[in-house]
Amino acid sequence: MAGFQSVVPAVVGGAVNYASTQSEARQAQSAQAANLEAARRQRAWERQQAQAARDHERRMAEEAFAREVALERERTRRAREIYDAENPPAEADPGLVADRLNTLEEQAAARDTRARELAQSKAQARARAAAAGITGGGTAKAIQRNLIETSRKSGERAETQYRIRLDAQDKRHARNLLDAENRRRRAMLGLETQMEPRA
Repeated sequence: MAGFQSVVPAVVGGAVNYASTQSEARQAQSAQAANLEAARRQRAWERQQAQAARDHERRMAEEAFAREVALERERTRRAREIYDAENPPAEADPGLVADRLNTLEEQAAARDTRARELAQSKAQARARAAAAGITGGGTAKAIQRNLIETSRKSGERAETQYRIRLDAQDKRHARNLLDAENRRRRAMLGLETQMEPRA
């Protein structure tokens, strides 16, 4: 009987230790699950904030571009009014006016296309980076910088071509004005010759 009594405390103690260990394990699992859920919610909140910031940035860029296009169209309209006022119908160059307007419209459309393509490329790069687990890292930032630099170089090349076209149109305009002035002078000289008294 004494042997039995000596075994009971050991069994009870082992059972208590086992129950305590199980309880601690459950608590650890619960704590880990809570931490994982908190981390998930934090990531979701960060993604939401990042998306809101990107949406705001995109809206601001679109509004700025719309203002720039409107301003460019107003400048084009005013330039056309001045051009038409300075050039009587007989001396005007309707083809030049059309070329100028087409060039400016193409330039504005090209800028819009570049801005949209850059925004789309950046969004795709962010999605790929997120899928690869490199959000916010140096690699993701390098990819973004590379996209911006590529777009900038492409824009510079396109703008150079538009400047060349606009410069050629300016020279054509200057030649037209010079030709018109020469015609007026010749007409005046002819008129003055006719008005000279005959000897």
